[in-house]
This record gives sequence, C-alpha cells and structure tokens, in this order.
Amino acid sequence: MADGSRWTAGLKAVALGGLLVVLALPGPAQPQEAQKAEAPKRKNFEIPRDLTSELRVKAAYNDTHAFFRFQWASETANTYHDYIYFEGGKWQTTKGSSPGVHPQKLYEDRVSFLLDDGAVRYFASAGGFITVHEQMRFLSNQAPAEEVRKHPYIGGTRKASDVRKYVSETRTDGDWRTVRSAEELAALKRAGVLLDLWMWRSHRGGPLGYIDDNWVMDYRNSDEGKGAFTDNWDAEKKQPKFMFDPDKNGGMTALKWADVKERRLTAQDRYFLADDFARPFDPAREWKDGDAIPRRLLRLPDGSRGDIVGRGTWKDGQWTVDMARLLDTGKADDKALRDQRRYTIAFAVHKNYTGSRWHHVSHPYTLGMGTEADLSARRFTGDTPPWDAIAWTPVPLFYPGQVTWTYLTSSAHPGSREVLDGRACASCHPASLMGQYAVEHELKDEVRGRWLYTIASAVIFLAGLCVAGVIAARRRG
Repeated sequence: MADGSRWTAGLKAVALGGLLVVLALPGPAQPQEAQKAEAPKRKNFEIPRDLTSELRVKAAYNDTHAFFRFQWASETANTYHDYIYFEGGKWQTTKGSSPGVHPQKLYEDRVSFLLDDGAVRYFASAGGFITVHEQMRFLSNQAPAEEVRKHPYIGGTRKASDVRKYVSETRTDGDWRTVRSAEELAALKRAGVLLDLWMWRSHRGGPLGYIDDNWVMDYRNSDEGKGAFTDNWDAEKKQPKFMFDPDKNGGMTALKWADVKERRLTAQDRYFLADDFARPFDPAREWKDGDAIPRRLLRLPDGSRGDIVGRGTWKDGQWTVDMARLLDTGKADDKALRDQRRYTIAFAVHKNYTGSRWHHVSHPYTLGMGTEADLSARRFTGDTPPWDAIAWTPVPLFYPGQVTWTYLTSSAHPGSREVLDGRACASCHPASLMGQYAVEHELKDEVRGRWLYTIASAVIFLAGLCVAGVIAARRRG
C-alpha cells in the first residue's frame, strides 16, 4: 500500500508538472513578439503594422481610351524617393527598397494593377499570387545574388542579380532556374501569355504625368522604350550625373538635405529633378555638407513605355490617382481592352514609406468593359469621364506575406487541390483574414516549435492522469 501510494503520488506529480508546463508556455507568437525574436535570424523579415486596408476604384472608357480612378488613405503624401547627399566631404546615397518601413521614410507611394485577358493560367482564380515564387527578391530565402548572376538567362541575358515576378508557363517545372528556351519564350509572348502591369509612382514619373508601363512573363519587364526616370548616380565616380541647373532654379544647384530628411518639401516645391531643369553634374563646384540631389532624373518617356498618362493628388489624408491609355496600343507588351469584353484585374498599393513586397494586394476581380462584372467600366462619349456619376467599387486589400505560388500548389498547403482545380482563393479565404493567414505562414516555423512543446507537455499530463487513475482503481479494488 505504501509503495502504491508513493507511485501514485509520483505520477500525480508528473501530471501536475505537465499541466504547469502547458499553462506556463506562451501561446502562438504575436507578430510584434515574433519580430523581436526572429528579425536577427531571418533575412528580409518584418511584419507590417497594418495587415489590411482599402482601395476604391472607378473605370470608364470612350471610343479610344480606357480610364481608371483610384482613392486610398495615406498618412502623408509620400513623394520622396532615393536621394544623394554630401556629407563628410563625399557623396552618399540613401538606402533603397528595404524590409518594412523605409528607415529614413524616403519611399514613394504607389498604386498598380495586373491585367489579363484570360491567357495566363490561374490568374482569374489566384491573382498576383501566381507571379510569386520561392527565392524571389525580398523573401527570406532570396536567391544569392552570385547564384543569380551565374544563371545563363537571368544573369547572363538579362544582366540581373535577383529573381522577380514571373508566370509559371515560362519555366519547365516552376522553379526560377528552369527558364524555357528563347524560342519558347517568344512563342509565349506572341500568344499573349503575359500580364499587363500599370504602375503609378508618386516620385518616379508621377510629377510629369506618366504611369510606368510594365509586363510580367519571364520576369517583371519594362515595356519597350525610354522610361520616365533613370538613375542619376555615377557608381564609378561616386557622384551624381546631373544637378539642378542654377539658371532655371533661381541659382539653386542642390536641395538641402535637412529639408529632405524632415520631408518639408511639398508638391509645390522641386523635390524631384527633371531634365527640363537639370544640367550635367559639375564636380568642381564648392559642394557643402548638407547638399542633396535626387537620385532619379525624370524625363519624358517614349515608345510603348510612355503609353499611359495620369496624375495623382493628395488631399486630406488620401490619394486620388487617374490613369488613361489607348484601348488598343497595338503593341505585344500591352493587353488590348475591347467593348463588351471581360478581363481579370488585381490591385496593389504601397503606402506609408514601404516598398517591394511590403504592400497590400487584392484578390482578383473581373473587369467588364460595358458589361456586368465586379468592376464595370462605364462607356461614355466625349473626352472626360463623368466620374461624379460613377460609383466607387470598394476593394479590400491585405498583406500577402511570403505566400508563394510554390507553396499554394504544394502538399504543404491544405487547399492545394482546390487551387490546382482553379477554385477562387476568395471563396475559401476572405480578404479580411488573408493578412492573418499570411502572417501565420510567415511565422510557421516559430509557431510550430511552440505548439510542439505544448503538445509534448499535454501528452505528459494526460499520460500521468491515466496511469494515476489506473493505480487508484486497482487500490480501490
């Protein structure tokens, strides 16, 4: 009896210990907690403050052009981008795109959308997720630059050092390395297996009234022609290529770095540098600490890349952006829009000093040109759309995290069968929860570890209770 009592007491102690471990263990990590624990260990890792937001959209068209209007809330008018500043006797550059909020808060706001006419598989059901693959830039498992440079196509032909958006049809098995032959890629482009990408940038083109025209197929490509911006940094000489022309800027050759850092310059100021009021950089001038020059030189675009025009205005905490383009440009890197046809469109917004993948995106929507759809474009006569007579279409946006097409179509994703069958992601996952799902996926390794500890402790607890119960029953017998 004494031995049985001691045994029972020991098992009860084990059970109690297991229960205490279960109760003491923290639950799944909150995003902020996980950041503190994981940021030093994980590359390109940062969870944004806001996981959701909203975009409002209107669309219209006449006999020749398509028009879009967008509105969204933004804390400030973020029109600043890369700058070069003089400090300690030398020119230095600000940090470019970075994880999460830009460390110097010098990053432009953007609104963009991907457009398809049915040629790209799965875009109608999964939207922009089909363009995101493992080892792309700014993912935690980003491919090493040296490996990308050695790739015969991405590094050799394209002269790139990172992996960017592409559609799976351009790879033999989905992996970024398995690029199809030049002949196969050309055939895909002729067949229109690409996504049109329209992107308004508040700094790089916005001040001149142009929208950047791109397309996604084997890579995120720019349309043919000269873009509305170019690099103003001479990497070899470590100095700007252009400066403000003092004859056209009231004697000014540079901005004040303090004004840029504190974001004191408004839309009425020359916070950007354009070729209309720039001249080649003069290194012989007496440059002083605190001088600053934009790292992007704005210019009038040409060719297919200059097809889209538009303007953005910020007022009372929100942006309003207009875009316009010919319905049919007749170019292979653009999608033609036709009366009474439906298309698929998916949106994205960068705001509050964020770049790269730290944006908010939407599920795919149908776009109807004069026909019923999620977003119906109103046909009108004349030159200017009757915007006041067209209702806004609200579009919920969410943080996409590091969810890749590779993951969504793999056995690791419980819904992979539905995805491959073409079932719409929105039918399983409402936009209001997508940001949370993205964070859970991004923290899956950290969360899995915590739950393993919890499960192990629970097993110890239950085993102790069962054995103690059996012994107690035998004693009573």
